[in-house]
Amino acid sequence: MKLAIIQNQWTPVQQKYIQTTLKEVELILPEAINDCLFIKEPFILFSSSTEDYHFSKKHHFPFLGFGLSMPCPYLVENIGGLSDSYLHLTYARFYHLPFVLYSSQDFTLREYRSLEFDKVMSFYKLFQDNNSVEPLATDDSIALEQFSSRITEYGYKNHGLWGMFNAKEDLIGQIGITSYENGLELSYILHPDYQRKGIAFSFCEKVLTYAKEELGVDSLDIRIHPDNLPSRKLAEKLQNTEIINLQIITLE
Repeated sequence: MKLAIIQNQWTPVQQKYIQTTLKEVELILPEAINDCLFIKEPFILFSSSTEDYHFSKKHHFPFLGFGLSMPCPYLVENIGGLSDSYLHLTYARFYHLPFVLYSSQDFTLREYRSLEFDKVMSFYKLFQDNNSVEPLATDDSIALEQFSSRITEYGYKNHGLWGMFNAKEDLIGQIGITSYENGLELSYILHPDYQRKGIAFSFCEKVLTYAKEELGVDSLDIRIHPDNLPSRKLAEKLQNTEIINLQIITLE
């Protein structure tokens, strides 16, 4: 994906800062707003101009505003608020795509799609005899309602439960940030075939970094069943990263 900024709106120093800050998104410099109509690759226009925003709405391409006075749904107060993750989120929201939090050659961590309900239900059945895993409702209609609610929440919370998929798009786990009565918690569950390989730790690190840098979260709880020793070991290992403050709570 590319980030387009109109050349004469930004100083060379600002252009260089943006270019060095973004690692995954390429910066392009159209000379005028009309040049955006000829960009073939996926892109987002970044601008402080209200006229540019209305132009983007007319021609239906994604826009990220600069400055709190902008009337657009996605904006940053200053250039320091730019990040690869936030740009991918803006692009996904505009085109109603699942936001990809992390992707590699072998695995992807992303929001669920509405058509993946059956896949999620099949995954939970692997843990139906595990008391430490909280399932969806046993009634399919209620479970579908719960699942649909999770997807709806992505749009206004920008966090929730994300699915972990392998290269074949098999669901192999779930990690997320969710609300409960005492605040926000980090939760994770991984297919038995993928456990004890460092995968959950790596993905949880990505989620914690996202929580800190994009959501402004500085602390999370991890609620753990007393018999789930592998989960406790993972939680303690995550505590040692000191990315954010993690409070381990043993369930009664």
